[in-house]
Amino acid sequence: MAITVVIVNPSSISLNAGDIVLNLVYKDVVLGTVTMPNLAIVPGANTINATSTINPAASPEGIELLTLYTSGAGAAVNIVGTPTSTAVDSLSLAFAALNIGSQIPGLETKLLAGASLVVLDTTLVNGIAQTVVTINNPFVPPMSILSIDSTITYSGATVGTVVSTFDQPIVVPGTGQGSLTAGLALNTNPADLVTLIRAQAVKNGLNTDAFDGLLSLQSGGNPPASLFVNFNVGDFVIKAMSGLVVDITLTTTVKVGDYLVTIPYTQTGVPTATDQSVLKLIPIVGTPIAQVLVEGSVLAFDSIVINSPAETSFATDLSGAITNTGPLDAQIAFPNAVVVSYNGKAIGSMMMPTLNATANQGASLNLTGVAFTVTDVAAFSDFNVFALNNEKFDWVISTDGVVVTAMGVALPGVSLTKTITLDGFNKLAGLVLNSYIINTIDDAGMHMVISATLANPSTIGMTIPLSTFNTGFHGLTLGPAVAAGLVLVPHGSSSFALNATIATGLGDFRPILTGIFQNAIGGVPTPLDAQGTGAP
Repeated sequence: MAITVVIVNPSSISLNAGDIVLNLVYKDVVLGTVTMPNLAIVPGANTINATSTINPAASPEGIELLTLYTSGAGAAVNIVGTPTSTAVDSLSLAFAALNIGSQIPGLETKLLAGASLVVLDTTLVNGIAQTVVTINNPFVPPMSILSIDSTITYSGATVGTVVSTFDQPIVVPGTGQGSLTAGLALNTNPADLVTLIRAQAVKNGLNTDAFDGLLSLQSGGNPPASLFVNFNVGDFVIKAMSGLVVDITLTTTVKVGDYLVTIPYTQTGVPTATDQSVLKLIPIVGTPIAQVLVEGSVLAFDSIVINSPAETSFATDLSGAITNTGPLDAQIAFPNAVVVSYNGKAIGSMMMPTLNATANQGASLNLTGVAFTVTDVAAFSDFNVFALNNEKFDWVISTDGVVVTAMGVALPGVSLTKTITLDGFNKLAGLVLNSYIINTIDDAGMHMVISATLANPSTIGMTIPLSTFNTGFHGLTLGPAVAAGLVLVPHGSSSFALNATIATGLGDFRPILTGIFQNAIGGVPTPLDAQGTGAP
């Protein structure tokens, strides 16, 4: 290593001492030698061009000196003579007593010219981002980087780490620049990311009111919707992260020329470029907020109409709303099937379209033709029996992978689980037979058309292609009745016709038939009733 030494000769005598070899001492440890070829000293200050040879790796003090040198701090050293410093016998005692204090200046050029942070598509899965570091080589020989173990911090908090051993060393030309590309184990702790983004936003002079309002939602805050008008999270994060400066502490193994050494190194204020890829970090902070809003929302169905029911599938029309969705305009997408469960068992599933929720209002549900697939026929049958005979029943509506898009950013990975209480059919006790018309009487019995009204107390409605009943009179079953195209209106009444037969083969109903016939002729009502028996 070439160094410059200034020796002040206070005497009036000039001296030519030939080649001089002195020791380079740091903290009382000899690290190497300083050679002054053909030393000639004149009275006054003498600037001497010398050559130093040291082995920093041979001692902790050597590593410390090298670290101070490369970090730009420099260090105080001593150039000390020995009895063999000169070949001139008459000068050996004088040079043996020589002890010159000197300052080795630190490198003016920083080793790290800058870095960049690129968030990958897989970063949220494995935590690994990518960094490209631009490296200055202050040495004349090429510098090969064999390994690096580094920690990147921002205001004392860890941003990430880079630990890598290179199969092909990174070679930086002498007194030139090179680049190193490596995986960065990114700190994806939401609280640390929030601290970083907000601190950068303040540093860059951004208004953080809307950002702070968003964060308050996760802890139960209720900021006004007006706070988020025209607020774009992506734009905010891009502007906040510009001009990022970090501190890097590392240990690296390098080869300078043929000299191999492992040194620690710290550099503050490393400029770090970011790009649009930092937007991929937003879900780390945003998805938990979206989850809180979804969990606080209320899902309700006003009516469910089943069309063309079959054993394993049918189409349905849904009317209802999702409310209490919070102060943000949001789009809610359901990439995965919504599962409907009853009594702890999944009975079916359906695909939901994307909903558009208005801040502090929510979204209405007016869906038609939604395909419903029965996933457990036995459990679905149990549900049907319960719903038919009871006033209320509970469904659990659940799905995962929900994507909430708000303020220009998509937040995936939200789950939804809602228990909703719906009205059951309560045995359809509201069947009323209004009137009847006798069509024919033959050997099979009396054939009539009964005009009926059915009140449906349930949230669920449907069209039943063919339903069967038994007609009765004072507790006696008279015969079958069939209704075609029976429409059950949710929370409504339906009028329909029953084609009934009072069968003579079921017993001696001649008095009953005669009475019904006479009542019909005389316009006297007959108290008939009907009991449902089934539907295909």
